[in-house]
Amino acid sequence: MGQKKRSELFFDENIAPFLLFVLGLIRRGWRQLLQTNPPRAATLQRFALLKLTDVTETVLVSALVADIKKWKPQSEVTLIVGPQNFAYADLIPLVDHLIMLPAMDLRTSISQIRQDKYDVLLNCDSWSRVSAILGALARSRWVVGFMTSRESRHFADDNLIPHRRDLHELDNYRALLRSIGVQSSLPPLKPATTSAATVKDAITLNLWAEGPSGYQREWQQDRWKKLILLLSERAAYNFYLVGSPDQRGRNQVVIDQLPIALRARVNNAAGGTMEQIVRLIASSQLLVSVDTGFAHVGAAAGIPVVVLHGPTSVKRWGAVGLKTRHIASRLPGAGQVQFSFENAGPQNFLDSIGVDEVYAAAEKALGLRGTPFVQDFDE
Repeated sequence: MGQKKRSELFFDENIAPFLLFVLGLIRRGWRQLLQTNPPRAATLQRFALLKLTDVTETVLVSALVADIKKWKPQSEVTLIVGPQNFAYADLIPLVDHLIMLPAMDLRTSISQIRQDKYDVLLNCDSWSRVSAILGALARSRWVVGFMTSRESRHFADDNLIPHRRDLHELDNYRALLRSIGVQSSLPPLKPATTSAATVKDAITLNLWAEGPSGYQREWQQDRWKKLILLLSERAAYNFYLVGSPDQRGRNQVVIDQLPIALRARVNNAAGGTMEQIVRLIASSQLLVSVDTGFAHVGAAAGIPVVVLHGPTSVKRWGAVGLKTRHIASRLPGAGQVQFSFENAGPQNFLDSIGVDEVYAAAEKALGLRGTPFVQDFDE
């Protein structure tokens, strides 16, 4: 671990909790001095949503944008994000202002987040103490945030919402908005792209997961190859293997092991821009994916999606979409991981999911392609 990472870890574990405690005392003192009461929903006009990381969670947070705009169309919604999720956040419709804060440059981030005033800030990060500090220092009349077990990040928030591990993460976000009197029930917004789709008869596959525990959410390469073969016999589909730039080589290994006659129909799409990949997914007949942000993108886009779950729980993290089918590992210990940075051990939980099971789900999902998309309010 480098010096910078050690210093960041020391700040996060030792300084940030104390700083948040002090900020909490200051905010409570000002509230008492100014006799500031919780805002009434009818008076709210300027909303800020703070979400610094993760495409999966940013897709889910977009549902709050939809809720706010449905409740009060003339309201202003500012989405505050970080470098990791900015590219997707830029595709979320109905957002009036988008602000990207630098990853760990706290001084610059504080300066940027204090440039505007808000009636209420909803801190949608559930564990980041840096995010909690930024939320406390924002020029917001009221701050709503999560009280997450063992994270020591809630001291400076005005409204404390228990972060529940027995709820879908979207329902946790909805609890933030409901706490200030705004109804929340809409699903994630369909991402917007500036260019028309250019692919036909496409099936998109997302084979790999990111992060230190990503290997626990990956399916065996031989099973992906067999699935591609089975789907290629069903119809003359063109296949697109998406992923990050460093996953392009792994995609190519899979492609090179396919029959020569089939390789011309299998495209390595890893490393494209977020808009390119979102546009590809949105125009596909089907997306088959391990549990990553792209699965949630496909569900939000309204296309048929089959998601393979290993260490993550469908109840907690299932992609929200009426045409989404989830296949969960049946191995002991599966479905227990709460956050992507957690490690459930050396086991690959997707080993219990067979090709025939995924192919059957894909066939059923493909049958949904022509049906009208109805936003799912309950998933």
